[in-house]
Amino acid sequence: MRILFLGEASSVYTRVWAEHFAAAFGHEVHLGSLQDPGTALRGVTFHPLGRRMARLGYLAAIPAARALGRTLKPDLTVAYRVTSYGVLAAGAGLHPLAMAAQGQYIAWPPHSIMKRLLARYALARADLVTSWGAHMTRNIARLGCDISKVRTLAYGIDVDHFCPDPDRPRPNQPPRLLSTRAMRHDYNLEQILRALAEVARAFPHVVWTAVGEGPERGRLAVLAERLGIRANVELPGRVSFARLVELLRAADVYVSTVPTDGVSASLLEAMACGAWPVVTDNEANRLWIRPGVTGDLVPVHDANAAARAIAGALSDPTRAKAAREANLTMVRERACLSRNMAVIDRMFRALVEGGISRVPPVPADLQVPLPSLQSENLKS
Repeated sequence: MRILFLGEASSVYTRVWAEHFAAAFGHEVHLGSLQDPGTALRGVTFHPLGRRMARLGYLAAIPAARALGRTLKPDLTVAYRVTSYGVLAAGAGLHPLAMAAQGQYIAWPPHSIMKRLLARYALARADLVTSWGAHMTRNIARLGCDISKVRTLAYGIDVDHFCPDPDRPRPNQPPRLLSTRAMRHDYNLEQILRALAEVARAFPHVVWTAVGEGPERGRLAVLAERLGIRANVELPGRVSFARLVELLRAADVYVSTVPTDGVSASLLEAMACGAWPVVTDNEANRLWIRPGVTGDLVPVHDANAAARAIAGALSDPTRAKAAREANLTMVRERACLSRNMAVIDRMFRALVEGGISRVPPVPADLQVPLPSLQSENLKS
């Protein structure tokens, strides 16, 4: 099958999708993007779509996407993110069209009338929509999308690489905290720094490693100095895949204070590697965390609550060990990349062969429902 992916070529998640569908399923895969991939794509042909124009956004690339579709004549087009490449694919009239939704609200920011209009436009023209969690599916429905063409299952992670270190525990090592999210203001990393200042009073050798780049990196370093904890903070920037896995396996606690999420692959990677999660109490994280049992959910912007949760995890290694085993099992059962992608591949083939009516439902053991969300709420 010839598949045209439209998405950010610089995004690791776009690359994983495209490369996996080429390597695992033998499809002829093309990737069209306004971003440069930076490094060569494995088994995927890259097609630049020009340059994004600030005011016109992705709309300016519609002629290029339409022309690419006419040249390639793909059996299927897959657009990653609704209000960017979803709009682009819909405007180019590419069909059949599968759209991978991203983010809790799908249209971001959720109060933007323009973003909601763009999301409605794109979703109405998609033939199939994939959603990572029930809270996302609810918001897709609220944007007017026909729920019968939505399939809800987690993106998945590579559980062969993201797995625990067999040499745990390490009693002589300092306690290690880890974050692996972009350093953006809306990702709220300042909450972690302020929590760390409290944790360091009880655990003076604790180290927080914040992997990633972004405009907040310099400000966070300055704030760490002002709080007197610069020696407890590591800001290595971007790291190699091998180093990322190494850091995840060494972490005692994974911390993320992002207010909203779709389903966080970073959280799933940390859970699979054995870190105790301390994450924001939001709909996305409630899908995966049983508070006090497999991790902690803390209110957004509440540094004191985050500090208590981190200190509690560091003080109770027995609880952390039990959580490590439970989290690894859950991720392997419900968020295994190879299995979940195989399910999505079957959906894509069925869509091409017979339309949405032929696309099977998600297997029951892969569904990730929101505990407080009943099925009828999805239609409200």
